[in-house]
Amino acid sequence: MTIILQSYDIGCEPSPSISAATLLKFERYTYTLFFAVSKGVNKKTGYLDNLGIAVLRSNGCMVTKCGYPDYGGGDINTLPEHPLFIYGLEDKESSILEVVNSSWSIDVFEQMEKSHAKDKDFTKPNLDELKHFIITFDEDTFEFIASSLTIEKYCQTFDEAYAYVIAKFEEI
Repeated sequence: MTIILQSYDIGCEPSPSISAATLLKFERYTYTLFFAVSKGVNKKTGYLDNLGIAVLRSNGCMVTKCGYPDYGGGDINTLPEHPLFIYGLEDKESSILEVVNSSWSIDVFEQMEKSHAKDKDFTKPNLDELKHFIITFDEDTFEFIASSLTIEKYCQTFDEAYAYVIAKFEEI
């Protein structure tokens, strides 16, 4: 199967100048905080609109990986070292992508099948529910195996965003 990278619309984009991407994970509840901007340029100002701190929930998140390679905020653009680069990772209109036909999703699915093979009460997910998402931030790359990504809210400060997520974790 051929890997396809397609834009995944969450209603915003990470700021191209500074994202301050932060991952907060508690069991299978996973949130990413980042400076968000509008998807398009404001016709009146000619600039992207600042939306505040986005609180992004990775629904049904099974696994994450984040860090290297960065998108190029430093002196060296290391994104070409990413295995998905050859599929057009840098050429997409969005920094938020779904990786269709991902071998990583299949690996996670097969691991789940094996580890729960004898558990009669385990309801394994459908392979179509395990989607591979990648977000290229200014300094980091975050990847998720999850069912979907959703912006829960925008906050004025990181303190407000952290408090929101911690309150969500306390509900668990």
